[in-house]
Amino acid sequence: MRKKQKVWLSIFLSSILIASGIIFVIIFKFSCTNQKISTYFNQLFGWQETNGYVSSLTTFGNDLYIGTETSNHKGKLFKFDGTTVTLVNNWQEANGYVSSLTTFGKELYIGTKTDDEAGKFFKFDGTALTLVNNWPEANGIVYGLTTFDNNLYIGTKKGKFFKFDGVVLTPVNNWQATNGWINRLYIFGNDLYIGTITGEHKGKLLKATQLT
Repeated sequence: MRKKQKVWLSIFLSSILIASGIIFVIIFKFSCTNQKISTYFNQLFGWQETNGYVSSLTTFGNDLYIGTETSNHKGKLFKFDGTTVTLVNNWQEANGYVSSLTTFGKELYIGTKTDDEAGKFFKFDGTALTLVNNWPEANGIVYGLTTFDNNLYIGTKKGKFFKFDGVVLTPVNNWQATNGWINRLYIFGNDLYIGTITGEHKGKLLKATQLT
C-alpha cells in the first residue's frame, strides 16, 4: 500500500485588528496537509504588536523581510529567518513607513513614505543601507516596485515612473503624469501592467508595450 505523502504549505498573513481606534497587527503562519484538512494560525515567535502594522513583505536571501508602519510617516524593517524575528541593522523609524519591498540583483530595494506626498528609496545589500542615486523625496512615495526585462521599475504617488538598471536611474519615456499616480506594478505573461489612481475611487490599468 502506498504511503500518503504529506505536503506542507506555509503562508504568512497579516491581520489588522482595530480596537479603540488603535491598529494592531499580528503575523500568522498557516499550515495544511493533503491527508486531512487542518488549519493552524500561530503568531510568529518574538513578534510584538507594537512593531506596527505590516505594509510590505518580500524574501531576500534566505529571509522573509517585513516592513511596517509604526506611527504617522514612520516604520520599521524586520527580517525573519524561519525562527527569529530581528530588526534590520541600521534601520531608523525616521526613514519612513515601508510602502514597498522587492529584490533586484543581489540587493533588497525599499520604498518608504516620509510625508503625505514624499518618500525615500533605499537599497540594502544585507549589511549597508544606502539611498538609491541620491533619490530626492520630491519624487514621491514609492508604491509600485517590480523587476522587468533586467530593469527595476519604480512608480510613485507623484505620478512619476522610473527604470533602474542597477547603476543609472532614468524616467520611462512617453509616460504622462496625467495617467495618475502609480499604485501597483505587476508582470503578467511578457508584459508589465501599471495600476494607477486618477481620483477618488478612480484609476487606470495600463499595459506597457514598448518600454524605453
